[in-house]
Amino acid sequence: MNKSTFNKILKRYLFLIYSEELNKKQIDLFFNKINLLFKLKKKSKSKKNLWDENDFFLITYADSIKKQKVKNFLVLGEFLNKYCNEFNFIHILPFFPFTSDDGFAVKHYK
Repeated sequence: MNKSTFNKILKRYLFLIYSEELNKKQIDLFFNKINLLFKLKKKSKSKKNLWDENDFFLITYADSIKKQKVKNFLVLGEFLNKYCNEFNFIHILPFFPFTSDDGFAVKHYK
């Protein structure tokens, strides 16, 4: 997928999901922050697509590592920064309240 196509799809989904809670300016800011992540990665590589077979992904749940009285994302962030620098991308699996499928049958995205 090329960058232009990715940006169009991403912006469309952000508006679809968040337009009831966020205004256009807030969604644009969110979109720009996501794009910044890809720009930081692309400084070290010059390629047309955002990722390819050379990239290294980690797929995890937000609560796969826990620490008492510390929020899950903080614990995960500490772990990733300490032990997972070799990954190009981190995909955090669904973490909303769910009915089944370990988070994939989300009750409601809000």
